[in-house]
Amino acid sequence: TSKEHGCTISDKGNRSVIITGAGARQGRWDRVLRYSLSGFVEELPHLIHSRRGHACAGYYKQGNFILLVAGGSEAEYGSTTMMTSTELYQVGEWREVGPLPNPMSGHKAATLSNAVFIAGGKSKEVKISKKKKLLKRLLDGCNYF
Repeated sequence: TSKEHGCTISDKGNRSVIITGAGARQGRWDRVLRYSLSGFVEELPHLIHSRRGHACAGYYKQGNFILLVAGGSEAEYGSTTMMTSTELYQVGEWREVGPLPNPMSGHKAATLSNAVFIAGGKSKEVKISKKKKLLKRLLDGCNYF
């Protein structure tokens, strides 16, 4: 998905993968697509904010599989504006939740023991010497998702 600037989430419960931020060929990055080993399954509702270079992950809450997308860059060609917005998908719709502490792009997310961890990437507001503090803040706050 790097050509499209999307992000992939594995959904083991449905034996599928979900691509968030797809749609570069259509001139936008707000599409959310599910695929299985058999191919295309469905298109989920679009993200609230088009984005590329974002982090994404999935986790379970009260038996429901929740999708999370965070940060990234605005999805206009040539834009370098990084985002702080975070969106969750549950029960058929996307909603905005608390922002990242700083605008970020190119970061990655992973789920471990049903907790989401975000690391790496770049931010114009954070100098490299401060990245360890930022990661700690993200990890300390990840439970609110």
